[in-house]
Amino acid sequence: MSRWKWPAAALAFIALTYLFGGLYGLIFGAILVVASALGRIPPRRLWSLAIVLMGLAPFALMAQGLPSGPVVGPAFGTEHLLSHVLVGMSLGTAAWAGLLELARGKREARPQPPA
Repeated sequence: MSRWKWPAAALAFIALTYLFGGLYGLIFGAILVVASALGRIPPRRLWSLAIVLMGLAPFALMAQGLPSGPVVGPAFGTEHLLSHVLVGMSLGTAAWAGLLELARGKREARPQPPA
């Protein structure tokens, strides 16, 4: 990305994670942006993290207790926020990995297969 597009994209991503995730989304989005800027984390690792976070969501749901009756009541959603947060973190990580791949795709020339 050019010198001005990178900060603009990072700020837009952090603003969107705040919009969709509140304070925790803001913190998580900022951690992703800073970690990828300082540590040069490859998008492949971010994709792996997104898969792991999404895979943990059902286990968090089961650990917090499945409904005992046949119908889920309104309290179910408020009592099982950990799985909601894990899914949001997974989607945010996947979105940032995709943005990084799009940004770095132009800079990194892909090797051409031999003819």
